[in-house]
Amino acid sequence: MDKKIENPIFWQDFLRICHKNLIQAYEILFQSIDLISLISIPAPSQTSTEIYGRKLLYQDHEGEVLLMTWQEDRFCAPHDHEASQGCVFFLQGHFLERQWLWQEQTLRLGPSQEISSPTSVPVEAGRIHDMKAVNQGVSLHVYFPPICKMKVFDVKNQMTYLVGQKAGAWLPVSEENILKGESWGLVG
Repeated sequence: MDKKIENPIFWQDFLRICHKNLIQAYEILFQSIDLISLISIPAPSQTSTEIYGRKLLYQDHEGEVLLMTWQEDRFCAPHDHEASQGCVFFLQGHFLERQWLWQEQTLRLGPSQEISSPTSVPVEAGRIHDMKAVNQGVSLHVYFPPICKMKVFDVKNQMTYLVGQKAGAWLPVSEENILKGESWGLVG
């Protein structure tokens, strides 16, 4: 494996550059790392409730860098990133991202976009989205500040779950990951 990936100083510097200049961060990432060496975590099995495998590469009080390896053709749950913002760098694969919008006391599907690697997409605080890898994919996520909690939305059962730092963007199966759960109420 590329020694840079194992070095927290590399990721700390990368995090600072991302915060100031995403174009420069994009260039550094794609010029300085052999992308194959990044794939160090397998995607979860198709029967897993987890849609992607993830590895925390770096985290401090200012932000975090996560590597994710995605299952093929399964959407994560609609979710936000609370107060965090940042960028997703798509390293390998073809992805579909969908936005979700609150309308008439329910969450409705909004616009979507196809994303092919290598590229990057900004992440806005509070924006609700989901995504999937059309084929297996790899992405690098950078967030400012680190995500301490986020909302995950169960569209079928009309529930919103506030989940903690250890949860991912999938419907929680363990009560220990749920900080709060709320029903959307009756939809007329």
